Amino acid sequence: MGMVKTPRRSMGSARRRRIFVAHGGVCGFCHEEIPVGGPFEIDHEIPLSLGGSDDDGNCYPVHVRCHEIKTFGLKRPGRQRVSDFSAIAKVKRLRDRRLGLEVKKRSRLSDPHFMRKVDGTVVRRDGGSI
Repeated sequence: MGMVKTPRRSMGSARRRRIFVAHGGVCGFCHEEIPVGGPFEIDHEIPLSLGGSDDDGNCYPVHVRCHEIKTFGLKRPGRQRVSDFSAIAKVKRLRDRRLGLEVKKRSRLSDPHFMRKVDGTVVRRDGGSI
């Protein structure tokens, strides 16, 4: 039950070159040209953790910075993107909730024996001391 992570194939130089040429040397994230001989990484359009395939059709070249933004997101206000990292975490949370593995967070103050007064102090409901 749950999503099965796709096994990862090796990313040799021949495969990297084939993917780079197939996309015309254009970054799959920002759609700007990657300089020939410049640093680039190969990214999966649909992450393997979310059920994406590890074939060349699901891969494209990206700038190193673009890969970092797509994977971990952008931390500037007003430019929030859903990152691969947050999408994978959400899928795991939903899977755990569906399987009943979710841990319910419970405050100490939700205990029926205690209550919080208006001034912020915590006292026993029956009037005894803590």
